[in-house]
Amino acid sequence: MKIISATQSKSLDQETMKSEPITSIDLMERAGHLLYEKIYEKFGLDKTYIILCGNGNNGGDGLVIARKLYESDCKVLVFIDKDTTHKSPENLQNLKRLKNLNIKTFDFSELKEVSENHSNLVTIDALFGIGLNRPLEQPWAERISEINEIVGEKVAIDLPSGLMADDMMADSNKIFRSDITYTIGQPKLSFFLPETGNFIGNIEVIDIQQNQYYLEKLDSNYFYVDQFLVQKIYKPRKRFSHKGTYGHALIIAGSYGKIGASVLTTKVTLKAGAGLVTSYIPRCGYEIMQSSVPEAMCLTDKDENYISSFPNIENYKSIGIGPGLGTDAITKNAFYQWLKNSDFHNKSLVLDADALNLMSQDKSLLQYLSQNAILTPHPKEFERLVGSSKNSLDRLKLAQDFAHQNQMIIVLKDAVTVIISPDAKVYFNSTGNAALATGGSGDTLTGIITGLLSQGYSSIQACQLGVWLHGKSADLALTNESMESFIASQITDYLSTAFKSISK
Repeated sequence: MKIISATQSKSLDQETMKSEPITSIDLMERAGHLLYEKIYEKFGLDKTYIILCGNGNNGGDGLVIARKLYESDCKVLVFIDKDTTHKSPENLQNLKRLKNLNIKTFDFSELKEVSENHSNLVTIDALFGIGLNRPLEQPWAERISEINEIVGEKVAIDLPSGLMADDMMADSNKIFRSDITYTIGQPKLSFFLPETGNFIGNIEVIDIQQNQYYLEKLDSNYFYVDQFLVQKIYKPRKRFSHKGTYGHALIIAGSYGKIGASVLTTKVTLKAGAGLVTSYIPRCGYEIMQSSVPEAMCLTDKDENYISSFPNIENYKSIGIGPGLGTDAITKNAFYQWLKNSDFHNKSLVLDADALNLMSQDKSLLQYLSQNAILTPHPKEFERLVGSSKNSLDRLKLAQDFAHQNQMIIVLKDAVTVIISPDAKVYFNSTGNAALATGGSGDTLTGIITGLLSQGYSSIQACQLGVWLHGKSADLALTNESMESFIASQITDYLSTAFKSISK
């Protein structure tokens, strides 16, 4: 799904109205009705709805929602600016429709008193939407703080007030804190940035049937990896196939005290569908690996505690390297020689953890990697390899430049994992939660991507599908697990269910 700017969103609405054709007021009615359906389905009849309606078309959407909820016998408390001077024509028309039903409206100055006299509240923010292009000023800055104090669930229409669609510049004390954001048409860039993403809550995209032909023509480097996309990528197994059909993956991982990293990575590589997996580890891990993952083949280094030499890669289709590897001098020297002397042509390569830390000590080694090699850093590993950044947008720009210059793929692990392709396209993942903030989580992602690569997925497809499955496994786990008790091996446990969710 393409992510477009606020300016592009407005032009898409204009083009939709022109091509259908449909009037602005009717398009607002369509959007408002779809939003109402989602809200009513989620919260139902027993809630009291506080609907905060601004002067523009976002406020107009809110007025449609209020009318529809009222017609469904819900209790609604509608707050508006009583001064009609600055209201859009569509807003005024929907306000008239509201008054024709004798629905009482309140001034924002009454919000605190009215809200304190009601319970079981859902507060709906329809104040600014994508129309906001600068930080909130008074009196709205103070009002937003007051709104956030209202007890109950909170819903944002399109995006929370105080946020801008394309920018992370915002004062956290002046932003509506939403539990769920129903966004119209496409998600917004600010949803996925650490500085602003905490205000969004869960995201649900509302399709209002915009002009798809025009949308395809709009230029954007930002995309959203959702279930619809990964279902198109996913390749079901063929009936007439064998283990060789799905490739042989090599995992190079582990050192004394960190054999668990190699176990996690190896096991999930198999669970991701690789036909064969070989694990290359120090000698100290042999018995652990054979008993923990009997389905995998195991090769050991001559050194007891560290990897001191690296295997020939001729017989492998994909290679995952780095989890638990360590940065001991003997491993470092062997790694450098292996990179310089190996032929990675037609090999799919995933580098993670200590493989990245070792490369950051000698960046000239980047030249030896295969085109479309995949690097999977967390923010600190990225900083060591690429450099520091002022903020998350600046970090994205650094990642785009790095991926393009080196013709590699960056999988930047964070609360929202981001994939940056060699052509500088940015893909934000739609799955995952804070349960993934646990040791070994990144190791399993390396294994999933490596396992998909062995089956013939392209590098970018393996990243998109792998990152989505990784997050989906954690989402599914929360049915039975708490975020606190979830551990990395459970990603492997729930991976099968994640696959099933896209194979229907």
